[in-house]
Amino acid sequence: MPTFDEIVARAAALDYPIAENEFTVTKQNPAPTLPFICYQRVERYTGTDQAVRIKTTEASFEFYTDRRPSAADKAAIAEFEAKVLPDIDFVKTQTFIRDENMTMTAYEFVTVEKLRKG
Repeated sequence: MPTFDEIVARAAALDYPIAENEFTVTKQNPAPTLPFICYQRVERYTGTDQAVRIKTTEASFEFYTDRRPSAADKAAIAEFEAKVLPDIDFVKTQTFIRDENMTMTAYEFVTVEKLRKG
């Protein structure tokens, strides 16, 4: 199973604007054009033995596209699933964001890593 950082690298390789949590929008740095990706994570660390700690990352990617995703947007979503999450179990939801006139396709998944102590 890939690590969370490896999955983020896969997403970044698609060349869409990508940010952790949100984009910082200013006059000098406007919001990116659609499509773009945001991601979030929650990390849990367990393991009390002397050698190994377990890192569980509960994560989500949000892929934002036009209000009515075009054929190009649908192809981008399919590419995202094929190149970023081909070996990851995920839950997919799609939501229309009326105020922003866009659609968000969200992917929730979990990764687990063994970290060596010391």
